[in-house]
Amino acid sequence: MIAHVAEASEDRGRVVVRLGSLTLSNRAALEAAVHVARAFQSEIEGVFVEDPDLFEAAAHGFVREVGHFAGKPRPLSNDVVVGDTSHFAVAAQRELADIASSHRVGFKARSIRHGVVPALARACAERGPWNIVAFGEPIVDAEGAEMVAEALANVFGATGYIVAGRRARWSHGPIIVVAEDTDRLSGQLRVARGLAGIDRDPVAVIAVGADEIGRDWLDSEVRMIVGESADVTQLRPISADGPAAALPAALSGLLPRMIIARNGGLTLPTLGLQHVLAALSCPVFLTH
Repeated sequence: MIAHVAEASEDRGRVVVRLGSLTLSNRAALEAAVHVARAFQSEIEGVFVEDPDLFEAAAHGFVREVGHFAGKPRPLSNDVVVGDTSHFAVAAQRELADIASSHRVGFKARSIRHGVVPALARACAERGPWNIVAFGEPIVDAEGAEMVAEALANVFGATGYIVAGRRARWSHGPIIVVAEDTDRLSGQLRVARGLAGIDRDPVAVIAVGADEIGRDWLDSEVRMIVGESADVTQLRPISADGPAAALPAALSGLLPRMIIARNGGLTLPTLGLQHVLAALSCPVFLTH
């Protein structure tokens, strides 16, 4: 499926940003989400996901909360949970709203009390089928990586995903397409050109093969597809058979603004996604 998000006038999708209260939002992920909305002339919806387990726990009088700075545990009442959750929701939505407003992107906000993936599936189904899902919090551990994998497998109204690690920053630089096959390349380049056109960022493509033979073969195939395109630079190919950290380190060394790559491939494996994102200095646009 080609990554695509509906224009605001179509009313058939938008950029859905998952927000939550467990950690602070990643500014780069939010900026990237708004940038995608601008490129596709779409709008943003910030979906604050309330954890239903937290509200269920608050219903039991014996449950206590141990805060980061509190001197002693306090009762976890429903009023406390509602108040804290509302506070976090307002703060998270305000940050995203400010970014969207600064770029004149339409913005809507709401809260859904559900599991993360069911909440995203519901939001996308309401206006599908052309949505992009962005995770507003950094993906830093195995639980976060599993959540992304589950969303990719079960949110059927989304055609692409924006994820970022804790080191990700939003700055000018090339939009880099990681080519691991030729079947997706034309669609990935179309997305890259759209994202690059907003601020006239350069577009580059880099072939990544399983080994030197696969790398060189793919590089020649990419060269034939890119051809004489004046707006695309073909970078020196990389093989993925070296140390695990070598590939993300090489990509970060290119100082990209955003990387476009397929999910579950050599560059961004489904298992261990958090380790790759931890080494990257920019957000990633995941395609199927």
